[in-house]
Amino acid sequence: MLAEKELRKIVRELSHENLVKVDFEGVEVLINRFDLISGKAALSACVYFGGNFIPQSVRQSVIQKVLIKGDHINTSLSLNEEEFTVLLNYVGTCSLEEIALNHLLEEFCWIANEWRLFLDEQDRNDLVYVRVR
Repeated sequence: MLAEKELRKIVRELSHENLVKVDFEGVEVLINRFDLISGKAALSACVYFGGNFIPQSVRQSVIQKVLIKGDHINTSLSLNEEEFTVLLNYVGTCSLEEIALNHLLEEFCWIANEWRLFLDEQDRNDLVYVRVR
């Protein structure tokens, strides 16, 4: 949970800027407000960094919609081939009320952490162990 002071700062930035970066519970979230009238925004966070390769099991997890229990907001995953990352995305309403914004960020970051754990596990499953004599 963000402190009131931090939430006020984020709300102030969002009311003047269209793009704001927030570090929330160890997750760096990029908030892009693209429709001020309806309050629509896009949130994104990196949930997997592959260095210079994205393993097949991670790719399959992105393609096949795996459900995260407790996921109450509609999110999606996307591959960024140039940076070898997987991004969690949310497009929907983003209220500038502090309580509603805090709740949305908490939910989004919880889902991001769940995906991060799941994709890291998939990555480890693709490791090939070589016995050395």
